Amino acid sequence: MSGNLGDRIRQVRKLLRKSQDEFGLDMGVSQSRQSRIEKEETEIPSSYLKNIVDKYGEYFNKNWLYLGEGSINNQVNEPNTDNYLARLKEEDLSPEEEELLGEVEHFSDFLKKKDLKPRLKRLLLERLIDSIDQALDQPQYKE
Repeated sequence: MSGNLGDRIRQVRKLLRKSQDEFGLDMGVSQSRQSRIEKEETEIPSSYLKNIVDKYGEYFNKNWLYLGEGSINNQVNEPNTDNYLARLKEEDLSPEEEELLGEVEHFSDFLKKKDLKPRLKRLLLERLIDSIDQALDQPQYKE
């Protein structure tokens, strides 16, 4: 067995190179709730686990997450956390969309290098999302 469920959730989060704040945002919980989940100080709803598997299940062994059996690795090969970024790039993106994606990746890399308080990271993320929404509301992005 590979530790308790909270430990395995933490290992998945670290595999994806996400902070508790970032992962919690992906899962729809606060950073403090994410911390309590990883420490098993709160109930871990099955819907939360399903959300992890639905969003990131291709990057780890689901049986390992649920039961602690086997290895975290999905296959013999190590999971590549950049796969989901590569997949976005492979989609049929317009040059404007590719440029927007590149700018977001650049900003993300910039933020990873900074030691910022979670509150400021969340504010920056909200502003980034608002900016992307505004950009995508432009006529050239309407489907």
